[in-house]
Amino acid sequence: MFGAVVGVLLLVLGIGAVAGVVTAVAMGLPTLAIVIGLISGAFFAGRAV
Repeated sequence: MFGAVVGVLLLVLGIGAVAGVVTAVAMGLPTLAIVIGLISGAFFAGRAV
């Protein structure tokens, strides 16, 4: 049960990170998009290990 809750939470965070990158690019903030991408990428890589 706890694993399912964590999984859903991580999924929402992942979707939020993608939405954040898209929003940053749309607003013309490529640096912010790169930072969000790196943070979310590192987060998912750490989770997979």
